[in-house]
Amino acid sequence: MYPLAIITLINTSLIVHLFSTFILLLRDIHSIQKKYPSSSLIKSLLESSKLSGKRKFWLLFEDKLMLYERRIFWLSNLAGISTLSGLLGTVIGIYISFQNMKVSGTASAEVFADGIGVALLTTIAGLIIAIPSMMSFYILKHLLEIIEERAYAFLFHSKEVN
Repeated sequence: MYPLAIITLINTSLIVHLFSTFILLLRDIHSIQKKYPSSSLIKSLLESSKLSGKRKFWLLFEDKLMLYERRIFWLSNLAGISTLSGLLGTVIGIYISFQNMKVSGTASAEVFADGIGVALLTTIAGLIIAIPSMMSFYILKHLLEIIEERAYAFLFHSKEVN
């Protein structure tokens, strides 16, 4: 169960970080027309674009988006790891059940119940971690696509940034 707790902490911090960053980026892309962006990423990219134009801004912005995309894919990886950890717990729980039956020499429900309880708990914990992680993965991936589309539309269909 401890590996699943660690995965939960990593997942939660990653989801909170990415959601807050993406909300800021969306807000800044909207407010960039007023020339008052609040995120340091947009400010620095906007300054560099004044020096070298829209193409340079877009290339720098795309590089930053790729970093976020790699972080998003960690959510998918962690969902798979939590599912497999739950499965590992299931196998260990069933193994414990059979060991208990071997030691006691009987095949009663009481002997079998402890191992099955462990098996079910780890399976449930793994799925409780994996399902929201995958949902967050798809939501964040979609938000990143929206950010990219809006930034592209602003840069190449607007005359604000030179």
